[in-house]
Amino acid sequence: MAHSADDRKRLRNFFISHLDAEDVPGVQWMDRTTGLFRIVWRHAGRDGFDPERDGLIFKLWAQQTGRWKEGDPEDTTAWKTRMRNALRRLADFEEQTEMGKPDDPHEAFRVYRLVPAPKHPPKPPMMPETCMVPDELMSDLGDTKSMNCLAVDEVLDYFDGLDADMVSPAPPDDPSQSACAQLQPIAANGAPQPNVNQAADGATATASDQTRGSFPNLPDGDVKVSVKYRGRQVWEETCSNPSGVRIYHGSPIKEYVGRSVITDRDPERVFGPDEVTHVLLPPCEPHMHSQKQLDVTKELLKHAERGVVLQFSNGDIWATRLCQTKVFWLDPNKPDMAIPLKLERDTRTKVFDYIQGFLPLLQNYARNNGSKKPRPYFKMCFGQSWGAEDPFESNLIAVTVKHLTAGMQLDTVSQYRHQDSTSSQSFPLNNDPLSRSNPEDHIIQQLEQLMTSLTLQQGSSPPQNFQTS
Repeated sequence: MAHSADDRKRLRNFFISHLDAEDVPGVQWMDRTTGLFRIVWRHAGRDGFDPERDGLIFKLWAQQTGRWKEGDPEDTTAWKTRMRNALRRLADFEEQTEMGKPDDPHEAFRVYRLVPAPKHPPKPPMMPETCMVPDELMSDLGDTKSMNCLAVDEVLDYFDGLDADMVSPAPPDDPSQSACAQLQPIAANGAPQPNVNQAADGATATASDQTRGSFPNLPDGDVKVSVKYRGRQVWEETCSNPSGVRIYHGSPIKEYVGRSVITDRDPERVFGPDEVTHVLLPPCEPHMHSQKQLDVTKELLKHAERGVVLQFSNGDIWATRLCQTKVFWLDPNKPDMAIPLKLERDTRTKVFDYIQGFLPLLQNYARNNGSKKPRPYFKMCFGQSWGAEDPFESNLIAVTVKHLTAGMQLDTVSQYRHQDSTSSQSFPLNNDPLSRSNPEDHIIQQLEQLMTSLTLQQGSSPPQNFQTS
Protein backbone atom coordinates (compact mmCIF):
# COMPACT_ATOMS: atom_id res chain seq x y z
CA MET A 1 0.00 0.00 0.00
CA ALA A 2 2.89 2.32 0.75
CA HIS A 3 4.24 1.75 -2.71
CA SER A 4 0.80 2.60 -4.19
CA ALA A 5 0.65 5.79 -2.12
CA ASP A 6 4.09 6.78 -3.38
CA ASP A 7 2.99 6.16 -6.97
CA ARG A 8 -0.12 8.30 -6.47
CA LYS A 9 1.85 11.18 -5.01
CA ARG A 10 4.58 10.95 -7.61
CA LEU A 11 2.31 10.93 -10.68
CA ARG A 12 0.01 13.55 -9.15
CA ASN A 13 2.89 15.93 -8.46
CA PHE A 14 4.34 15.19 -11.91
CA PHE A 15 1.17 16.34 -13.65
CA ILE A 16 0.50 19.33 -11.41
CA SER A 17 4.02 20.68 -11.90
CA HIS A 18 3.84 20.42 -15.70
CA LEU A 19 0.26 21.72 -15.88
CA ASP A 20 1.13 24.76 -13.78
CA ALA A 21 4.32 25.40 -15.73
CA GLU A 22 2.56 25.04 -19.11
CA ASP A 23 5.78 23.59 -20.46
CA VAL A 24 4.52 20.45 -22.26
CA PRO A 25 2.51 20.93 -25.48
CA GLY A 26 -0.93 19.36 -25.43
CA VAL A 27 -1.08 19.09 -21.62
CA GLN A 28 -3.15 21.86 -20.06
CA TRP A 29 -5.65 22.75 -17.38
CA MET A 30 -9.30 22.99 -18.39
CA ASP A 31 -10.38 24.05 -14.90
CA ARG A 32 -7.78 23.98 -12.15
CA THR A 33 -10.31 24.61 -9.38
CA THR A 34 -12.09 21.33 -10.17
CA GLY A 35 -8.93 19.48 -11.20
CA LEU A 36 -9.91 19.05 -14.86
CA PHE A 37 -7.10 18.75 -17.41
CA ARG A 38 -6.54 17.33 -20.86
CA ILE A 39 -3.73 15.30 -22.44
CA VAL A 40 -2.98 15.13 -26.16
CA TRP A 41 -3.55 11.52 -27.28
CA ARG A 42 -2.63 11.31 -30.96
CA HIS A 43 -1.90 7.88 -32.38
CA ALA A 44 1.77 7.37 -33.16
CA GLY A 45 1.03 5.62 -36.45
CA ARG A 46 -1.00 8.45 -37.98
CA ASP A 47 0.29 11.17 -40.27
CA GLY A 48 1.35 14.34 -38.54
CA PHE A 49 2.40 12.68 -35.29
CA ASP A 50 5.34 14.57 -33.76
CA PRO A 51 7.04 12.64 -30.93
CA GLU A 52 8.63 15.81 -29.54
CA ARG A 53 5.20 17.44 -29.32
CA ASP A 54 2.60 14.68 -29.03
CA GLY A 55 4.72 12.22 -27.06
CA LEU A 56 6.76 14.49 -24.79
CA ILE A 57 4.64 13.99 -21.65
CA PHE A 58 4.94 10.19 -21.95
CA LYS A 59 8.68 10.41 -22.53
CA LEU A 60 9.21 12.65 -19.49
CA TRP A 61 7.29 10.24 -17.26
CA ALA A 62 9.21 7.23 -18.62
CA GLN A 63 12.45 9.06 -17.89
CA GLN A 64 11.40 10.09 -14.39
CA THR A 65 10.39 6.52 -13.50
CA GLY A 66 13.67 5.14 -14.88
CA ARG A 67 12.09 3.22 -17.76
CA TRP A 68 14.00 5.24 -20.32
CA LYS A 69 17.51 6.70 -20.25
CA GLU A 70 19.53 8.70 -22.74
CA GLY A 71 20.69 6.34 -25.49
CA ASP A 72 17.84 3.81 -25.05
CA PRO A 73 15.46 3.17 -27.97
CA GLU A 74 12.34 5.32 -27.87
CA ASP A 75 8.91 3.67 -27.76
CA THR A 76 6.14 6.24 -27.47
CA THR A 77 3.41 3.59 -27.77
CA ALA A 78 4.72 1.62 -24.79
CA TRP A 79 5.18 4.79 -22.73
CA LYS A 80 1.62 5.86 -23.49
CA THR A 81 0.24 2.45 -22.52
CA ARG A 82 2.08 2.50 -19.19
CA MET A 83 0.81 5.98 -18.38
CA ARG A 84 -2.77 5.08 -19.31
CA ASN A 85 -2.59 2.00 -17.06
CA ALA A 86 -1.24 4.13 -14.22
CA LEU A 87 -4.02 6.70 -14.68
CA ARG A 88 -6.61 3.90 -14.61
CA ARG A 89 -5.10 2.23 -11.55
CA LEU A 90 -4.59 5.24 -9.29
CA ALA A 91 -7.55 6.68 -7.41
CA ASP A 92 -6.25 10.24 -7.80
CA PHE A 93 -7.28 10.27 -11.47
CA GLU A 94 -10.75 9.90 -12.99
CA GLU A 95 -11.11 9.85 -16.76
CA GLN A 96 -13.98 11.98 -18.07
CA THR A 97 -14.80 9.82 -21.07
CA GLU A 98 -17.72 12.00 -22.20
CA MET A 99 -15.41 15.00 -22.56
CA GLY A 100 -12.48 13.38 -24.36
CA LYS A 101 -11.93 12.48 -28.02
CA PRO A 102 -9.16 9.86 -28.00
CA ASP A 103 -10.08 8.55 -31.47
CA ASP A 104 -10.44 11.88 -33.24
CA PRO A 105 -8.20 11.74 -36.35
CA HIS A 106 -7.36 15.44 -36.16
CA GLU A 107 -7.31 16.39 -32.47
CA ALA A 108 -7.21 13.33 -30.21
CA PHE A 109 -7.14 13.97 -26.45
CA ARG A 110 -8.27 12.55 -23.12
CA VAL A 111 -9.69 14.45 -20.17
CA TYR A 112 -8.98 13.55 -16.55
CA ARG A 113 -9.96 14.97 -13.18
CA LEU A 114 -7.65 15.06 -10.18
CA VAL A 115 -9.27 13.71 -7.01
CA PRO A 116 -9.15 15.77 -4.94
CA ALA A 117 -8.53 18.94 -6.94
CA PRO A 118 -5.33 20.87 -6.12
CA LYS A 119 -5.89 22.77 -2.88
CA HIS A 120 -3.21 25.37 -3.35
CA PRO A 121 -2.88 27.81 -6.24
CA PRO A 122 0.30 27.82 -8.36
CA LYS A 123 3.30 29.09 -6.44
CA PRO A 124 3.68 32.85 -6.82
CA PRO A 125 6.95 34.28 -8.07
CA MET A 126 9.47 35.28 -5.43
CA MET A 127 9.72 38.73 -6.98
CA PRO A 128 6.79 40.91 -8.07
CA GLU A 129 5.95 40.80 -11.76
CA THR A 130 7.23 44.35 -12.15
CA CYS A 131 10.51 43.64 -10.35
CA MET A 132 13.33 42.99 -12.81
CA VAL A 133 16.97 42.63 -11.87
CA PRO A 134 18.97 45.19 -13.85
CA ASP A 135 22.09 43.87 -15.50
CA GLU A 136 24.22 46.51 -13.79
CA LEU A 137 23.27 45.07 -10.41
CA MET A 138 24.37 41.54 -11.23
CA SER A 139 27.86 42.15 -9.87
CA ASP A 140 26.38 42.81 -6.42
CA LEU A 141 24.36 39.63 -6.19
CA GLY A 142 27.20 37.24 -5.44
CA ASP A 143 28.08 33.85 -6.88
CA THR A 144 26.52 31.86 -4.05
CA LYS A 145 26.32 28.08 -3.88
CA SER A 146 23.16 27.94 -1.78
CA MET A 147 21.07 27.06 -4.87
CA ASN A 148 23.64 25.03 -6.76
CA CYS A 149 20.99 22.73 -8.24
CA LEU A 150 18.03 24.50 -9.82
CA ALA A 151 15.07 22.31 -10.72
CA VAL A 152 13.22 23.35 -13.84
CA ASP A 153 9.93 23.83 -12.00
CA GLU A 154 11.64 26.06 -9.45
CA VAL A 155 12.96 28.13 -12.32
CA LEU A 156 9.63 28.41 -14.09
CA ASP A 157 7.64 29.06 -10.90
CA TYR A 158 9.94 31.49 -9.14
CA PHE A 159 12.01 33.11 -11.83
CA ASP A 160 10.86 36.43 -13.20
CA GLY A 161 13.40 38.19 -15.37
CA LEU A 162 16.65 36.74 -14.05
CA ASP A 163 17.48 34.49 -11.08
CA ALA A 164 20.72 35.67 -9.52
CA ASP A 165 22.09 32.18 -8.91
CA MET A 166 21.72 31.05 -12.51
CA VAL A 167 24.26 33.63 -13.63
CA SER A 168 27.68 34.19 -12.14
CA PRO A 169 28.43 37.74 -11.01
CA ALA A 170 30.43 39.97 -13.31
CA PRO A 171 33.59 41.13 -11.51
CA PRO A 172 34.00 44.92 -11.61
CA ASP A 173 37.32 44.61 -13.38
CA ASP A 174 36.12 42.05 -15.94
CA PRO A 175 37.09 43.61 -19.30
CA SER A 176 34.26 41.84 -21.08
CA GLN A 177 31.58 43.64 -19.06
CA SER A 178 32.38 47.19 -20.13
CA ALA A 179 32.60 48.47 -23.66
CA CYS A 180 34.76 51.33 -22.48
CA ALA A 181 37.10 49.03 -20.63
CA GLN A 182 37.60 46.93 -23.75
CA LEU A 183 39.06 49.88 -25.57
CA GLN A 184 41.55 50.84 -22.86
CA PRO A 185 45.18 49.90 -23.60
CA ILE A 186 47.00 47.67 -21.14
CA ALA A 187 50.69 47.83 -20.46
CA ALA A 188 52.88 44.95 -21.51
CA ASN A 189 53.93 42.98 -18.46
CA GLY A 190 56.41 40.63 -20.04
CA ALA A 191 55.84 37.03 -20.97
CA PRO A 192 52.60 35.47 -19.71
CA GLN A 193 52.91 33.20 -16.71
CA PRO A 194 52.09 29.48 -17.09
CA ASN A 195 48.45 28.84 -16.34
CA VAL A 196 47.79 26.20 -13.68
CA ASN A 197 44.18 25.17 -13.23
CA GLN A 198 42.40 22.82 -10.90
CA ALA A 199 40.98 19.79 -12.67
CA ALA A 200 37.68 18.23 -11.74
CA ASP A 201 39.31 15.37 -9.83
CA GLY A 202 41.47 17.72 -7.76
CA ALA A 203 44.68 17.34 -9.75
CA THR A 204 46.39 20.41 -11.13
CA ALA A 205 46.75 20.77 -14.89
CA THR A 206 49.57 22.84 -16.34
CA ALA A 207 49.42 24.18 -19.89
CA SER A 208 51.17 22.05 -22.45
CA ASP A 209 53.12 23.36 -25.43
CA GLN A 210 51.69 20.63 -27.63
CA THR A 211 47.97 20.82 -28.34
CA ARG A 212 47.72 17.11 -29.00
CA GLY A 213 50.26 15.92 -26.44
CA SER A 214 52.35 12.77 -26.75
CA PHE A 215 49.94 10.83 -28.94
CA PRO A 216 49.42 12.95 -32.07
CA ASN A 217 47.86 10.02 -33.92
CA LEU A 218 44.86 9.83 -31.61
CA PRO A 219 41.92 11.50 -33.36
CA ASP A 220 40.94 14.81 -31.80
CA GLY A 221 38.22 17.29 -32.65
CA ASP A 222 35.51 15.06 -34.16
CA VAL A 223 32.34 15.66 -32.14
CA LYS A 224 28.60 16.00 -32.66
CA VAL A 225 26.85 18.76 -30.71
CA SER A 226 23.12 18.26 -30.05
CA VAL A 227 21.02 21.01 -28.47
CA LYS A 228 17.56 20.61 -26.91
CA TYR A 229 15.28 23.26 -25.48
CA ARG A 230 12.99 21.65 -22.90
CA GLY A 231 13.23 18.23 -24.56
CA ARG A 232 12.78 19.48 -28.12
CA GLN A 233 15.75 19.07 -30.45
CA VAL A 234 16.58 22.47 -31.96
CA TRP A 235 20.08 22.02 -33.35
CA GLU A 236 22.60 19.34 -34.25
CA GLU A 237 26.00 19.96 -35.78
CA THR A 238 29.00 17.75 -36.51
CA CYS A 239 32.35 19.47 -35.96
CA SER A 240 35.80 18.34 -37.03
CA ASN A 241 38.37 20.83 -35.76
CA PRO A 242 41.43 19.88 -33.68
CA SER A 243 41.58 23.47 -32.42
CA GLY A 244 38.30 23.08 -30.55
CA VAL A 245 34.64 24.06 -30.44
CA ARG A 246 32.90 27.04 -28.83
CA ILE A 247 29.20 26.79 -27.92
CA TYR A 248 27.61 30.19 -27.40
CA HIS A 249 24.64 32.45 -28.14
CA GLY A 250 24.83 35.92 -29.61
CA SER A 251 25.50 37.93 -32.72
CA PRO A 252 28.42 36.77 -34.92
CA ILE A 253 28.56 40.27 -36.42
CA LYS A 254 28.85 41.87 -32.98
CA GLU A 255 31.62 39.43 -32.12
CA TYR A 256 33.45 40.15 -35.37
CA VAL A 257 33.37 43.86 -34.61
CA GLY A 258 34.51 43.16 -31.05
CA ARG A 259 37.49 41.11 -32.17
CA SER A 260 38.48 43.91 -34.54
CA VAL A 261 38.08 46.70 -31.98
CA ILE A 262 39.91 44.99 -29.14
CA THR A 263 43.43 45.69 -30.36
CA ASP A 264 45.27 46.39 -27.11
CA ARG A 265 44.49 43.08 -25.44
CA ASP A 266 43.94 39.51 -26.50
CA PRO A 267 40.36 39.03 -27.78
CA GLU A 268 40.59 35.42 -26.63
CA ARG A 269 40.08 36.68 -23.10
CA VAL A 270 36.60 37.74 -24.14
CA PHE A 271 35.50 35.34 -26.88
CA GLY A 272 37.93 32.44 -26.73
CA PRO A 273 40.12 31.27 -29.64
CA ASP A 274 39.01 32.45 -33.07
CA GLU A 275 40.24 29.33 -34.87
CA VAL A 276 37.78 26.99 -33.14
CA THR A 277 34.46 25.96 -34.68
CA HIS A 278 31.73 28.27 -33.39
CA VAL A 279 28.41 26.55 -32.66
CA LEU A 280 25.65 29.13 -32.25
CA LEU A 281 22.76 28.23 -29.93
CA PRO A 282 19.64 29.01 -31.98
CA PRO A 283 16.94 31.53 -31.01
CA CYS A 284 14.45 30.06 -28.57
CA GLU A 285 11.27 31.86 -29.62
CA PRO A 286 9.94 29.19 -32.05
CA HIS A 287 10.40 26.37 -29.54
CA MET A 288 8.84 27.66 -26.31
CA HIS A 289 5.53 26.45 -24.87
CA SER A 290 4.74 29.38 -22.56
CA GLN A 291 5.68 33.01 -22.02
CA LYS A 292 7.38 32.25 -18.72
CA GLN A 293 9.56 29.56 -20.30
CA LEU A 294 10.43 31.96 -23.11
CA ASP A 295 11.44 34.73 -20.68
CA VAL A 296 13.69 32.43 -18.64
CA THR A 297 15.38 30.84 -21.64
CA LYS A 298 16.04 34.21 -23.30
CA GLU A 299 17.77 35.50 -20.16
CA LEU A 300 19.95 32.41 -19.91
CA LEU A 301 20.93 32.69 -23.56
CA LYS A 302 21.59 36.41 -23.21
CA HIS A 303 24.25 35.76 -20.58
CA ALA A 304 25.72 32.81 -22.54
CA GLU A 305 27.17 35.21 -25.11
CA ARG A 306 30.80 34.40 -24.32
CA GLY A 307 30.03 30.70 -24.32
CA VAL A 308 31.89 27.52 -23.38
CA VAL A 309 35.10 26.52 -25.19
CA LEU A 310 35.85 22.81 -25.75
CA GLN A 311 39.42 21.73 -26.51
CA PHE A 312 40.94 18.33 -27.19
CA SER A 313 44.02 16.48 -26.02
CA ASN A 314 44.79 12.79 -26.69
CA GLY A 315 41.09 12.07 -27.18
CA ASP A 316 40.04 13.77 -23.95
CA ILE A 317 37.72 16.79 -24.03
CA TRP A 318 38.42 19.83 -21.82
CA ALA A 319 35.95 22.68 -21.25
CA THR A 320 36.42 26.31 -20.20
CA ARG A 321 33.38 28.36 -19.25
CA LEU A 322 33.65 32.01 -20.25
CA CYS A 323 29.98 32.99 -19.99
CA GLN A 324 28.11 34.34 -16.98
CA THR A 325 25.35 31.73 -17.21
CA LYS A 326 26.32 28.83 -14.99
CA VAL A 327 26.94 25.51 -16.71
CA PHE A 328 26.60 22.04 -15.17
CA TRP A 329 28.21 18.95 -16.70
CA LEU A 330 28.30 15.17 -16.31
CA ASP A 331 30.62 12.50 -17.71
CA PRO A 332 28.53 9.30 -17.41
CA ASN A 333 31.68 7.14 -17.54
CA LYS A 334 33.11 8.50 -14.28
CA PRO A 335 32.22 6.03 -11.49
CA ASP A 336 32.62 8.65 -8.76
CA MET A 337 30.42 11.25 -10.47
CA ALA A 338 26.90 10.64 -9.21
CA ILE A 339 25.56 14.15 -9.82
CA PRO A 340 26.41 16.93 -12.29
CA LEU A 341 29.11 19.40 -11.29
CA LYS A 342 29.26 23.11 -11.89
CA LEU A 343 31.80 24.11 -14.52
CA GLU A 344 33.90 26.72 -12.77
CA ARG A 345 34.45 29.91 -14.72
CA ASP A 346 37.78 30.46 -16.56
CA THR A 347 39.01 27.05 -15.40
CA ARG A 348 39.82 24.23 -17.80
CA THR A 349 38.13 21.01 -16.70
CA LYS A 350 38.26 17.56 -18.25
CA VAL A 351 34.63 16.80 -19.08
CA PHE A 352 35.14 13.62 -21.14
CA ASP A 353 37.89 11.22 -20.11
CA TYR A 354 38.62 9.15 -23.19
CA ILE A 355 41.87 7.54 -22.06
CA GLN A 356 41.20 6.58 -18.44
CA GLY A 357 37.39 6.62 -18.51
CA PHE A 358 35.87 5.50 -21.80
CA LEU A 359 38.54 3.10 -23.09
CA PRO A 360 38.81 0.92 -19.94
CA LEU A 361 35.02 0.59 -19.86
CA LEU A 362 35.00 -0.29 -23.56
CA GLN A 363 37.65 -2.94 -22.99
CA ASN A 364 35.64 -4.46 -20.15
CA TYR A 365 32.43 -4.23 -22.20
CA ALA A 366 34.09 -6.15 -25.04
CA ARG A 367 35.25 -8.87 -22.63
CA ASN A 368 32.23 -9.38 -20.39
CA ASN A 369 28.59 -9.66 -21.44
CA GLY A 370 27.28 -8.34 -18.14
CA SER A 371 29.55 -5.32 -17.93
CA LYS A 372 28.48 -1.67 -18.06
CA LYS A 373 28.13 -0.15 -21.50
CA PRO A 374 30.29 2.97 -21.85
CA ARG A 375 28.79 6.22 -23.11
CA PRO A 376 30.56 8.11 -25.94
CA TYR A 377 29.36 11.54 -24.81
CA PHE A 378 29.11 14.03 -21.98
CA LYS A 379 26.22 16.30 -21.06
CA MET A 380 25.93 19.89 -19.95
CA CYS A 381 23.10 22.30 -19.19
CA PHE A 382 23.07 26.09 -19.12
CA GLY A 383 21.66 27.53 -15.89
CA GLN A 384 20.36 24.28 -14.38
CA SER A 385 21.54 21.02 -12.92
CA TRP A 386 19.49 17.83 -13.11
CA GLY A 387 18.79 14.56 -11.32
CA ALA A 388 16.28 11.73 -10.93
CA GLU A 389 13.41 14.07 -10.10
CA ASP A 390 14.37 16.70 -12.67
CA PRO A 391 15.63 14.80 -15.75
CA PHE A 392 18.22 16.14 -18.16
CA GLU A 393 15.68 16.07 -21.00
CA SER A 394 13.34 18.50 -19.22
CA ASN A 395 15.91 21.26 -18.75
CA LEU A 396 15.62 24.52 -20.62
CA ILE A 397 18.97 24.39 -22.47
CA ALA A 398 20.48 20.90 -22.64
CA VAL A 399 23.56 20.08 -24.71
CA THR A 400 24.99 16.63 -25.50
CA VAL A 401 28.48 16.44 -27.00
CA LYS A 402 29.23 13.07 -28.60
CA HIS A 403 32.84 11.95 -29.12
CA LEU A 404 32.56 10.49 -32.64
CA THR A 405 35.64 8.30 -32.46
CA ALA A 406 34.43 6.80 -29.19
CA GLY A 407 31.01 6.34 -30.73
CA MET A 408 32.39 4.42 -33.72
CA GLN A 409 34.49 2.22 -31.44
CA LEU A 410 31.46 1.45 -29.29
CA ASP A 411 29.36 0.62 -32.36
CA THR A 412 32.04 -1.80 -33.57
CA VAL A 413 32.24 -3.62 -30.24
CA SER A 414 28.43 -3.72 -29.92
CA GLN A 415 28.12 -5.16 -33.43
CA TYR A 416 30.49 -8.03 -32.68
CA ARG A 417 28.83 -8.68 -29.32
CA HIS A 418 25.48 -8.95 -31.09
CA GLN A 419 26.89 -11.32 -33.71
CA ASP A 420 28.44 -13.45 -31.01
CA SER A 421 25.22 -13.65 -28.98
CA THR A 422 23.11 -14.68 -32.01
CA SER A 423 25.56 -17.17 -33.48
CA SER A 424 25.50 -20.82 -32.43
CA GLN A 425 28.72 -21.67 -34.27
CA SER A 426 31.75 -22.72 -32.21
CA PHE A 427 35.24 -23.88 -33.07
CA PRO A 428 36.27 -26.61 -30.59
CA LEU A 429 39.82 -27.93 -30.35
CA ASN A 430 39.88 -31.45 -28.97
CA ASN A 431 43.12 -31.22 -27.03
CA ASP A 432 43.28 -27.47 -26.42
CA PRO A 433 41.31 -25.50 -23.79
CA LEU A 434 41.21 -22.45 -26.06
CA SER A 435 39.00 -21.79 -29.07
CA ARG A 436 40.33 -20.25 -32.21
CA SER A 437 40.55 -16.49 -32.19
CA ASN A 438 37.66 -14.58 -33.74
CA PRO A 439 37.11 -10.92 -34.63
CA GLU A 440 36.12 -10.14 -31.05
CA ASP A 441 39.48 -11.46 -29.83
CA HIS A 442 41.28 -9.18 -32.27
CA ILE A 443 39.32 -6.21 -30.88
CA ILE A 444 40.43 -7.17 -27.36
CA GLN A 445 44.05 -7.43 -28.49
CA GLN A 446 43.93 -4.05 -30.19
CA LEU A 447 42.33 -2.46 -27.13
CA GLU A 448 44.99 -3.99 -24.87
CA GLN A 449 47.74 -2.62 -27.10
CA LEU A 450 46.15 0.81 -27.05
CA MET A 451 45.69 0.72 -23.28
CA THR A 452 49.30 -0.36 -22.77
CA SER A 453 50.57 2.57 -24.80
CA LEU A 454 48.29 5.02 -23.06
CA THR A 455 49.25 3.96 -19.54
CA LEU A 456 52.76 5.17 -20.24
CA GLN A 457 51.44 8.70 -20.06
CA GLN A 458 49.52 8.33 -16.78
CA GLY A 459 46.75 10.58 -18.00
CA SER A 460 46.58 13.23 -20.66
CA SER A 461 47.81 16.79 -20.58
CA PRO A 462 45.34 19.61 -20.96
CA PRO A 463 45.23 21.34 -24.32
CA GLN A 464 47.26 24.41 -25.06
CA ASN A 465 46.06 27.22 -22.87
CA PHE A 466 44.41 30.41 -24.07
CA GLN A 467 44.49 33.50 -21.89
CA THR A 468 41.30 33.94 -19.83
CA SER A 469 42.42 36.14 -16.98
